[in-house]
Amino acid sequence: MKKFILIWFTVCSVTISAQTLTQTNHAPHFGSPDYTVYVLDSASFYPGAEGVNQTWNFTASTSTLAITYSTTNYASSTFSPANIAVKGGNSNSAYYLSSPNDLKYYGGDMTVGGNNLTIKYVNPAIFANYPFSSGNSVSSITSGSVSSTSPLPITQAFSGTCTATAIGTGTLILASRTFNDVIKIKTVQKLVAGSSIGGINFTIVNYDYYSTSSSRNPIFSIQTLTLSSGFGNTYQKTVTVQKDYDIVGIHSLQQPNIDLSVFPNPCNDFIQFNSTNNDVFKIAIYDATGNLVTNQLMQLGKTKINTSHFSNGIYLYLIEDKHHEIRKSGNFQVQK
Repeated sequence: MKKFILIWFTVCSVTISAQTLTQTNHAPHFGSPDYTVYVLDSASFYPGAEGVNQTWNFTASTSTLAITYSTTNYASSTFSPANIAVKGGNSNSAYYLSSPNDLKYYGGDMTVGGNNLTIKYVNPAIFANYPFSSGNSVSSITSGSVSSTSPLPITQAFSGTCTATAIGTGTLILASRTFNDVIKIKTVQKLVAGSSIGGINFTIVNYDYYSTSSSRNPIFSIQTLTLSSGFGNTYQKTVTVQKDYDIVGIHSLQQPNIDLSVFPNPCNDFIQFNSTNNDVFKIAIYDATGNLVTNQLMQLGKTKINTSHFSNGIYLYLIEDKHHEIRKSGNFQVQK
């Protein structure tokens, strides 16, 4: 049974969209399986239309390279306070701070025009505010340092901006599979670094297509990177597709359901959640607009939540296990 992927508030006709990103179905997570992407011939691919109920057809693809990524916990000071590392080789890594509220990017290693760059953020780029649905957008002011080993070994401070926007939902058609629950995220980063060599200007634009029921990682991605400096200009376009379309990065899809009692419902001053399954770890409560209201740990499968300050209405609950996977979802009503 799929959990969280199709969650409906049936009371009062309030609906939570299936094409919504949360920490559970989007953020990199230690324990997720390694995944491989094919780097495609980028010339024939363009991001396509924006808006709801779109169709993106990327069936024609020629692979030139395969890269395998692994996700691990991270506790070093180099990209502090990042807690997750995603690595696809020595010159292809990214470091994130993952929380139930947002996903923050603290930099990593990349290759641009044959040059190896390391970008470290002091003020991070926010890639998503959860829950993140079509039309949602988040902007952040960034700063940090960028280092290069060639043509000269230099380190420059940078300042910049990042804006991530959910610009579309719809259907993604690939050569051997179609995904009907896709949300398209556009992320634009602009960085300006130093002036000792005439300054370095970066513009990085990502179009990532996520299937909320299939993988935490983008099924399909288009990235353009423009770099201008005193040494000239570089334009780089990279298109990738997951090698295994059906890779499951959302373990909750394979987990058995759990028993749960929720009472009283409707409630007034409090609501109680009881389960005989001690694997349940935390509960998250969202209001009808998709905003996180509260997070609370569960002790031995039980918790009591004070709802005296909640407004009247319908609320969604998501129950997570110790691996931060959704094991149960439902709704309750506050009525005073």
